[in-house]
Amino acid sequence: RTGTLGGRLGSTGTLTRRRIQSKTFELRELKTDDNLSVSAGGEILRNARGNWVDDILSTGRSRVLSRISERLGVVALWATFVSVVFSFPDMFGGEFLSKIEIPGWPHELVGGFLAILLVFRTDQAYQRFWEGRSKWSDASAQCKALTRLSVSYMEGEQLDMCLSHVIAFPVALKQHLRGQRNVRELDYIFASFGVDRRVAADLACANNMPLTLLTSLSQVVKPLNTPLAAQ
Repeated sequence: RTGTLGGRLGSTGTLTRRRIQSKTFELRELKTDDNLSVSAGGEILRNARGNWVDDILSTGRSRVLSRISERLGVVALWATFVSVVFSFPDMFGGEFLSKIEIPGWPHELVGGFLAILLVFRTDQAYQRFWEGRSKWSDASAQCKALTRLSVSYMEGEQLDMCLSHVIAFPVALKQHLRGQRNVRELDYIFASFGVDRRVAADLACANNMPLTLLTSLSQVVKPLNTPLAAQ
């Protein structure tokens, strides 16, 4: 798919005849994963994140909760069943329950080890989160640097092509890490810069969207190296 996409990018026929200015891609259309507007100021974002009432009410829209909801539901139902059985022993045969009843000391003995394990696992999870946060910050900084260089050395359709690739890269990387294939997100970005929508469709069909996008970006900026090679 990379070769097909590269050939398509190398031809001006893949671009619309009417160049759409980059300003049509406005930040007010973008939102974070917790549904906060990117265009909002830093103070507004901080206040929104500090609103505990909204956080509690948005629990049902949590991606983590949706992933573990089935297992959480099974555990909750089993715990409820056990609680009801031991709360009403006469209804379920008191003599039988007394035979399978487990004393409390094994739970007390294992509780200390579980507490240590929980702290260890929490620390590991935070380290993985912070490492991912650092990597994502590096990717964001590189995208901003590429944007400044593109505006400085490119113009016209080539600039739109390069900017669309740079903006689409974080989206493609996000989808790749989450195992998603949402061509609408990519299509909106490329369409905003006047790039043929088939480019987004080809990216969505690639096995590795971020790598394919970087390969295509290399082909877009390749003409800039021609004067240096001539010297």
